[in-house]
Amino acid sequence: MRDYLLYQCHQALSIGHGINNWLTCVSSLGKSFIIDGRNVKSVNQWYNKRFAELKTGKPQGYWSPELTRITEQRNRFIRDAVNKAARFIINHCLESLLSTIVFGWNEAQKKEPIWAPQIINLLFRLESLSFNVRDSSKSTL
Repeated sequence: MRDYLLYQCHQALSIGHGINNWLTCVSSLGKSFIIDGRNVKSVNQWYNKRFAELKTGKPQGYWSPELTRITEQRNRFIRDAVNKAARFIINHCLESLLSTIVFGWNEAQKKEPIWAPQIINLLFRLESLSFNVRDSSKSTL
């Protein structure tokens, strides 16, 4: 029954990504919300700083167990944040009967978050929930 309602409803959620406001979402119903990205940005900045400190004065190609540890730690944090954000968005769409997600993409953006492609990939994997995922930059509207 829920799948039938989703196919019958032609409402959409538009998502724009940024840095501090990681995801800004607005539905065609007029509801909006922002997923804060400052904690993800902070962890990524800490990682880059620590990574640079550990590689300072070392030959190119240097790698150590400490670099492995902090890289895995950062990657787990980012993956967890992406999964939680995607689950929040999907739950919102199911509750509001939004059948289409439009993810804005700006190729000219200078500081593109490294995790934005992960969200798109995750949303494509969630197509089994009867959602139509579309890249808005390729839209003809």
